[in-house]
Amino acid sequence: GQLGLGDTVNKNVPTLITSGIGGLNVVAVSAGGSHSLFLTSTGAVYATGFNYFVQLGLGNNVNKNVPTLITSGIGGLKVVAISAGYGHSLFLTSTGAVYAAGYNGFGPLGLGDNVDKNVPTLITSGIGSLNVVAISAGGHSLFLTSTGAVYATGNNGSGELGLGDTVNKNVPTLITSGIGSLNVVAISAGEAHSFFLTSTGAVYATGANSYGQLGLGDNVNKNVPTLITSGIGGLNVVAVSTGVYHSLFLTSTGAVYATGYNYYGQLGLGDTVNKNVPTLITSGTYSRLMDKNNAPAKFVGTGNGSYSIAYSYDGVRWIPVLNSKSIFSGKGTGITYSTILSIWVAVGEGTTNSIAYSLDGITWVGGGTSIFSINGNGV
Repeated sequence: GQLGLGDTVNKNVPTLITSGIGGLNVVAVSAGGSHSLFLTSTGAVYATGFNYFVQLGLGNNVNKNVPTLITSGIGGLKVVAISAGYGHSLFLTSTGAVYAAGYNGFGPLGLGDNVDKNVPTLITSGIGSLNVVAISAGGHSLFLTSTGAVYATGNNGSGELGLGDTVNKNVPTLITSGIGSLNVVAISAGEAHSFFLTSTGAVYATGANSYGQLGLGDNVNKNVPTLITSGIGGLNVVAVSTGVYHSLFLTSTGAVYATGYNYYGQLGLGDTVNKNVPTLITSGTYSRLMDKNNAPAKFVGTGNGSYSIAYSYDGVRWIPVLNSKSIFSGKGTGITYSTILSIWVAVGEGTTNSIAYSLDGITWVGGGTSIFSINGNGV
């Protein structure tokens, strides 16, 4: 029921969600392992999908197939950002406070214990008194503060928390190595690796690296944020996105680089060979992603192991930059750049999950072999 369409039937074309959020002005969406979150202009949050780990935050573990309003925990608050992880959800409020719900076996909720929570619960330790400005939920959780500091919690088996060890944490813990003295402006949590983008356009990476997804020129896991010097080393990177086993980088000139697992061709490099350094994507309709005013694109998204997509902002909306199959790779067909200009897309990290958002407040959803995502990583 993660598509929110009132049933559990997979869809391979974008289908209008009419229940729950049908008449509301949705301003952000996030797709997790098998659940979806929707944020409205009033700061309310709706959730749908798989709820075995109580990740919907609805006070129970019953799956939902229509977007359902979360009334507990964050019910009376103005939420400004949402992030759906593999089995948990994070909610950022207008005051910089963070609430968490769902699976907590490895401590990704940051609540000081390992007990699942079925309603959004305020994180008071680590970041409790800080002004958090960005959140990212993957297999673990990252928090970015207004001072550019980053805190991490949850599963750390591959060093993805960047704390210099592989010990799980159940409270947000400040990362002091690698990026400790730097001004971080963006974060991205994948399944078991993390990226940190600094104000100078440099990228640091930590965590699982079996397929070269860290872009460091080897396949060795790292447990502290490590500067990427090859491929994008001297470039001004403006956006990063972590998938399960691959990663994307967008530069200020609109160029896109990719690294990691490439069995399905998700790196968009014209082959299926894994890469362990960020490699420039030159194939496809565009070798540089530009908006209608010939300015660089502002965003890239990674899929859950087998899909990638890119977006360009034209000053009004985010536009997926596609040819007949997608600029990178994928199975969707029949949707072209010219026919999709009215859609703003976010990609999910579930096995059949993808979400597209129209700026007029109407939300559209596709799944299965949708052109938007085979599996995605939550944008």
